[in-house]
This record gives sequence, C-alpha cells and structure tokens, in this order.
Amino acid sequence: AVEEVRKMAQDNSCEKRQRLSASRVTRRDFQALRRGYIRNLKHGNHLDVTLTEERDVLVAMEKFEKEKIEAAKFLAVWGNNDSPDIGDVCEKLSKMSSKLGEIFGSLHSKYGEYRHILKEIKQDEDEVWDLRKKHSDCEDKFKSHSKAGKPIVTIEAEMKTLENDLLKKEADQISEKRKKLKTALMLQFEGWLNFGAKV
Repeated sequence: AVEEVRKMAQDNSCEKRQRLSASRVTRRDFQALRRGYIRNLKHGNHLDVTLTEERDVLVAMEKFEKEKIEAAKFLAVWGNNDSPDIGDVCEKLSKMSSKLGEIFGSLHSKYGEYRHILKEIKQDEDEVWDLRKKHSDCEDKFKSHSKAGKPIVTIEAEMKTLENDLLKKEADQISEKRKKLKTALMLQFEGWLNFGAKV
C-alpha cells in the first residue's frame, strides 16, 4: 500500500512537471509572437491603418455631400407638389440642405489634403525602412563572407556608404515628419473650424 502511494505521488509529480513545462513553452511561444508582432508594427503599420481609416472617412464625407444635395432636390420637388406653405418650407429647407452639402465638400477637400500629407510621411518612413533593410542585409553578408574567408573590402565599403545614407535619411526624416505632421493637422483643424463657422 505504501509503495502504491509513493508511485501515485511520483506520477502526480511527473504530470505536474509536464504541465509546467508545457505552460512555459506556451508562454515563450506567446512572447515570441508578441515581439514579432511589435517588430512588424515598427515599420509603420499603425500609420497604414490610420490611412485606411481616414480614407473611409473621406469616402463617407463625399457620400454625405452628394446624397444630401440629391435628397434636397427631391424634397423640394415633393413640397412643390403639395400645398403652398409646405412647398415654401421644403424649398427653403432644400436650399439649406444643398448648402450644407457644399460645406461638407469644403471639409472633404481639406481632409483630403491632410490625408495626402500623411501618405507622404508614410512614404518617407518606407524609404528609411528600405535603407535599414539594405544595411542589415549588407551586415549579414559581411559577417558571412568574414566567416568563410571571402573578400570583404567591397562589401565593407558598401556597408559604410549605406550607414552614412541611413544616418542622413533618418535625421532628415525626423525633421520633415514634424513639419509635415504640423501642416497636416493644421489643414484638418482649419477644415473643421471653417465647417463649424459656416454651419
């Protein structure tokens, strides 16, 4: 009986270690996936998502502008076929609705300019990322040739050139990003302020 109890305890201990080991593997896998996900986002995927969402905003604005103007026309036609007082009210509301559609058109235009500058910022980030990738590939090639005893003079020169280009591009990009973002936000705020004033 004592031997059976000891065996059961050993089995339980073994099972517990296996579960603990499995949980550790799961945590390690999860951490690796999370780190990989974050690394991918560092290339600017957040800005990609922003641009996609802002495009949807622009489409919605354009749709509202067009449909509001069309709805205003039909409201006026319907009112004119009714009593004079209803026709008068609908005619005035139709003009006001058409004007609202035009105001939305102005906002849509400013918003489009804002998004266009965000696209420029994204293009600048892509260029920096491409240079980083080339520099990283060149470093890997340099290490590989060094280990294999192959000539590295040309690769070393290329690596230094890429490093200098990358440093300059990063410095320019940081400065330009601030300027462009300020311009983009000012355009958006100007559009909303004009929209609010006209409405």
